Amino acid sequence: MPQSATSLRRLLRDPLGYVWLRVLGMTAPELAVQPLQLDAMTFGELVHELLRLAVERMPSLVSATPGEIESALEAAANSIAEHWPLARAVPPSLLWLDTIEEARRRARRGLTVDDRFGPGTHSFSEVPFGTPESQAKRSDPWREDQEVLIGRFGMLLQGRIDRVDVKSDRRGVRMSDYKTGKTPRDLRDVILGGGAEVQRALYAVTIKQLIPEVSTIISRLVYLDTMEPPARLEGDVLEQAEETLLRFIDIAVEGLRAGIAYPGPDAFAGYNQLRIALPAALDRYQGRKDEGFNAAQHKLAPLWRER
Repeated sequence: MPQSATSLRRLLRDPLGYVWLRVLGMTAPELAVQPLQLDAMTFGELVHELLRLAVERMPSLVSATPGEIESALEAAANSIAEHWPLARAVPPSLLWLDTIEEARRRARRGLTVDDRFGPGTHSFSEVPFGTPESQAKRSDPWREDQEVLIGRFGMLLQGRIDRVDVKSDRRGVRMSDYKTGKTPRDLRDVILGGGAEVQRALYAVTIKQLIPEVSTIISRLVYLDTMEPPARLEGDVLEQAEETLLRFIDIAVEGLRAGIAYPGPDAFAGYNQLRIALPAALDRYQGRKDEGFNAAQHKLAPLWRER
């Protein structure tokens, strides 16, 4: 079964929830009602779509002028304003236009945050990888139908990287993962964040497989609600993060094969849609069970303390 960064985060931080969602297919129906505002996930999709369309409208993002970026954003926003309501539930007209404007503000941040990455750099947006069934034969920056296998068990990884900047000699790559949520206070100190922040390390592993000639990778989180510089991992720190992440993925898979699947830290998070499947008195339940859950998952639990 192909995995994504999201599914691997759940595997690492809530093994039981992973079984419920990925193995048993326990999903809630989506009700198409007209909202007054988009939920956080849908708003994130809106910003990412705006970024993708804007980048596609520019010959070269890294050399684009402010005017070219603004023009591309305007065209992308107009396209979304027209087409999204035909396929999705969106807020009423005035609120919808205000939502697009906020998404446009954040997308502008994502497109103007960068310094130059080198002459001849090519930028790619919403780049798929690890999709062998794809009929596309994309060659830049890689073939999207090339398999990406990770860990000792050779798990098939699929996904889409928000943005990839590739130097002309393909020896330098900068990966950006855009975030539309609130910037964490301790962002500079986060590497794996207890297994909650896997994209930078996971996508660096992916890039090494897809661009074998690469010698330098910069892997970044770009929060779009702040003017703070992107949070970068590179060099030895990134290498160590990759090794640690792959080691704990192997541990999590071994646990599932042995029938070890208990709630982890994310099981009790307020945003977790699977909370309804746990006992109603959740706080007391967690207090009584945490010690036992951690003992049963003692090989995986150290990840949850990783910074």
